[in-house]
Amino acid sequence: MKKGISLAINQLILLIIAVVVLLVALGIIYGQTPGINEIKANQQRISLCNAYVKSDPKCEDVDQVEDEVTEKLANVCQQLKYPGCSGSLTVECVKKCCDIACPGTK
Repeated sequence: MKKGISLAINQLILLIIAVVVLLVALGIIYGQTPGINEIKANQQRISLCNAYVKSDPKCEDVDQVEDEVTEKLANVCQQLKYPGCSGSLTVECVKKCCDIACPGTK
């Protein structure tokens, strides 16, 4: 094999490796991997559940909580596919989605 041809093949292989590494890095940075999105959603859920419990410590009345918190919590619980969490936020959804923060739930 001539030196000129082997140099071109080596460069082509390096270029392919560089493109693959770049695509993987962009996927990680922009959160295209499902695991990262789920982790972010769970972090947001915990934060919103804590905010929810500050206004409704017993998790019995959704109307006591700010609309912004209930809307965001409803979206996150739907995204994480908690049972009973479709549409607007209900007490049943809160008790399932915020089981750690709400007293008497498991």
